[in-house]
Amino acid sequence: TTLFRSLRGRRPGTSARASVGSVHSGVTSRGPAVGNFLLKAPPQPKAFGCFKGTRRCFTSNNSVPLHRSKTAYYDLLQISPTATRSQIKTAYYKQSFIFHPDKNAGSEQAVLKFTQISEAYSVLSNGILRRKYDRGILTLVDLQMEKSPSDKTLIRKQHQTKITPKQFQSGKPMFNFDEFYRAHYSEQLEKERILRLRKAQYRKEKEDLAERLRLNKIVEVSMAMLLFAGMALLLNFRSNK
Repeated sequence: TTLFRSLRGRRPGTSARASVGSVHSGVTSRGPAVGNFLLKAPPQPKAFGCFKGTRRCFTSNNSVPLHRSKTAYYDLLQISPTATRSQIKTAYYKQSFIFHPDKNAGSEQAVLKFTQISEAYSVLSNGILRRKYDRGILTLVDLQMEKSPSDKTLIRKQHQTKITPKQFQSGKPMFNFDEFYRAHYSEQLEKERILRLRKAQYRKEKEDLAERLRLNKIVEVSMAMLLFAGMALLLNFRSNK
C-alpha cells in the first residue's frame, strides 16, 4: 500500500507535495493494488470527496464512488467514452501535470484531484477494467487484477524516465515540470499532430475527389445534352426536306 503513503502520511499543515516516483509512476505500475488497499482500510469520515486515510474517491456530490459512476473517470480526464488508448494516455499526462501536488504545494484539493485522476487512468488504461466500468459492473475487487501486457510498455517507459530536480536558494529540490512535460508529452503530442495532419490530408483528398466527380458529372451531362440537341437538329433537318 505504498501508492498513497506520501499522501496519507503527511502531518496537518505540511506541504501537499507528493513524490512522482511513488504516485505518478506508482499508479500505472501498481494500479491494481488500489483495490486491495481500499478493501483492507477501514472506512473513515469523508473529506474533500474521499475517505480520510483510504483516499477512496467519490463523485462531486460525495454519494457515488468513482468506480460506480457512469462517466466520472472520463470526466476526470476530460475525454469521451469513445476515447482511444492513446487519447486516454495523453489526457492523463495533461491532467496529472496540471494537478500534480508538487506544482500545487499545500493544496489539499490538488492532492484529491491528482488521486482521482490517477485512479481514473489505472482503470481506463486497462482494457478489462474499462469494459467492466463501461458496463457498470466494476467492483473494488476488480481493481486487484493484473495490468494488461499492453500497459507494461508504459510502465517500463515511465521507470526509465529521468526526472531532474532543480536546486534553489532554499536548498530544497523542486520538481522539474519542463522535464516532466518533455518526457511524457512530446512523443504523444507529436503522434497526435501527425495523426491530425493525416486526417486533414485524407479529408482534402476526399473533397478533391468529390469535386472531380462532380465536374465529371457536369461534363457528362453537358455532352449528353449536346448529343441530344444535335440528334434533334438532324432529325428536324431531315423532316423538312
